[in-house]
Amino acid sequence: MEKRLKDAITGGAASFSEEINKNNISNDTPKSKLTEIDNYIIGDIWNRGFCDISHYLSDGKGSTGESLDIDFTLLQLDNAYKRKKDYDQYIEGLNPNEFSNIKSIWSMLSTETDILYNKIKGKKVVPNDSSYGFDTGKFSQYMTAFGDAVNEVK
Repeated sequence: MEKRLKDAITGGAASFSEEINKNNISNDTPKSKLTEIDNYIIGDIWNRGFCDISHYLSDGKGSTGESLDIDFTLLQLDNAYKRKKDYDQYIEGLNPNEFSNIKSIWSMLSTETDILYNKIKGKKVVPNDSSYGFDTGKFSQYMTAFGDAVNEVK
C-alpha cells in the first residue's frame, strides 16, 4: 500500500509510527543501552541463572521454593551468557571520562560473572550440595552498584 494511502486511512499514524521506530532503532543512547545491560544482568544472569542455581545447590529447589529443571536453567544461562561478550565490548568502548564509574564497576561485575559461570561449567550442579562453594555475594554487590550507577546516567 502506498504511504499516502496508509496515512489517509490511519490519519497519519502510519508515518508517525514508522518515524518513531526508525528513531528508536538508530538512536540508542548510552542510558538506554546501559539499562538494557542492567536488565540483562538482573533478569537473565541473576534471576534465571545464578540465583536459581544457588538455591538449587542449597535446598534442591529454585529461588521461589518450587521445583527446578536444572538442565533447562543451565541451558538458559548458556544462551544468555553468549550475549555478555557484546556487552563487554560496548562498555569497553564508552568514553572513559564520562563513564569511568560504570566501566570500573562493570569490570568487577563482568569478572565475577565469568568466575561464577566458569565454576558452573567446570563442576556439575547437584541439589543439596553445600560443599559446592557457589558464593554469589560479590556478584550481588557489584550488580547492585552497577544498577545504581546506571540510574545516575543522564
